[in-house]
Amino acid sequence: MFKYISSILAEMSPQNRFKSLVVVLLSIVFILTLPSILDALTVDHSECKAKIESLQSQGTQQYVLIEDFQKRNNELNSKIQEMSINCSKKILTRDSYWATQLIYIRTMVNQLEKNDKLVYQSDTIVVNPSEEDLTTKKKAIQNMDYLIYKHK
Repeated sequence: MFKYISSILAEMSPQNRFKSLVVVLLSIVFILTLPSILDALTVDHSECKAKIESLQSQGTQQYVLIEDFQKRNNELNSKIQEMSINCSKKILTRDSYWATQLIYIRTMVNQLEKNDKLVYQSDTIVVNPSEEDLTTKKKAIQNMDYLIYKHK
């Protein structure tokens, strides 16, 4: 090949020879360096695979974390519901106790208002209707009414 190039260059004028030589040298340099330039600019298939695998493993790890957070969230929600139910039951129990106590007190007050004998289950209290006892009875009834109706 170089034999033909030298014979072609011998037939040209000195100015054309120089231009032709520059073109040939540039062509050779371009042909020799082009593959390494293209390799530097293009991404290798294995590099792409490595990046994809890395991204997939990160995605998998994040998916596992999300599942763990969802499980923990569900557990905490269940605990909150259980505690809320228990708290509501305690409040209802306490309220029913106090409602029962208020009914008991109101029954006693009604009995005291009607007569001077107070009977509850096996207990009986008899109040002598002296003047002092009557005023005490009225004050007790007023105080009980005030306490009962104040909290309604």
